Amino acid sequence: MAALSGSLAYFAYTFFEPILAERLTDFSLTSMQIGLFFAIYPVFYIPGTLLVQFTPKAIEKRLTLMTAVFLTAIGMIFVGPSSLLGLDDSLLSMAIGTGFIAFMNAYMIIPSLPEMVESMVPLYPGQERRVNDLASGVFNSMLGIG
Repeated sequence: MAALSGSLAYFAYTFFEPILAERLTDFSLTSMQIGLFFAIYPVFYIPGTLLVQFTPKAIEKRLTLMTAVFLTAIGMIFVGPSSLLGLDDSLLSMAIGTGFIAFMNAYMIIPSLPEMVESMVPLYPGQERRVNDLASGVFNSMLGIG
């Protein structure tokens, strides 16, 4: 579950990056404005990485991961935009969706590795270092797959 969440987070970011500039030309933006639009992602992702640490410990990491995946899907609807839901094809809608995806990606990536380790350590007592090493390898490979 955790590895899949990390993979989905990277997929959510990388799938639209190659086509975003082309899509933004539909709005007659200059190359400078398109570059500024690309800055939306880090502007929202960085605060997300700082705020994720304040997620209450009582909330299970799996619930955090699943909620972030669901909310990222909602963000995708705004970036789309969804003609099925009758959303406008507007630059503002795309910007809101992009910012939302970026913020939620922090909640999909950061808790993933600790969740992987915490779920496996009880199964392999006395081998915490090996579990950490293997979990890190799986985590990084899933990011590459995404």
